[in-house]
Amino acid sequence: MSGALNDASPHTHVADGRPRGAFSPLPFLAALIPLATVIHALLTRGAAPTVEAHASAHDLWTLLLRYALLVGVGVMGFLLGAGHVLAPTRTAAHIGWAASRPFQFELGFANWALALIGVAGFWSTWSFWAATVLAFSTFYWGCAFLHWRELLRSANTAPGNAGFMLWWDTLFPPALLGLLWLSR
Repeated sequence: MSGALNDASPHTHVADGRPRGAFSPLPFLAALIPLATVIHALLTRGAAPTVEAHASAHDLWTLLLRYALLVGVGVMGFLLGAGHVLAPTRTAAHIGWAASRPFQFELGFANWALALIGVAGFWSTWSFWAATVLAFSTFYWGCAFLHWRELLRSANTAPGNAGFMLWWDTLFPPALLGLLWLSR
């Protein structure tokens, strides 16, 4: 055998050739980024630019929002954009979709644009945070809608469609909106 998996096998995921249920550490590592950010923010809140040693609850929500923008929008956006721009065929296969270099190039740069405003948001004011959170939430809820539709209509259970990104796209925007509301 040449090492290729039989695509007709019910135990093979057609998009990436791995056996169904095969463990991929990437979603779990990506999920650790926001968690590590929150822990870091809580442990170092006295060292943050605008938080005093005895910070109020408002200051804590503001600090958490800043870190969520920096890491959840910024770092994650750069990583996701890189996948679409630098490895479009592999990324499309991971999502369970056909590759489209021009479309994925655009999608990658949209992720990078949001990433830049996420990083800038760490040092900005509430009105900038609001614009960033609204733009991010609109884009990612649109992505979530497509992932859910693909899952329900086409039974697309590819890891990039029905795994971590489905839940990230669905749940991170309301978390950001909540932090934005609490930091006002």
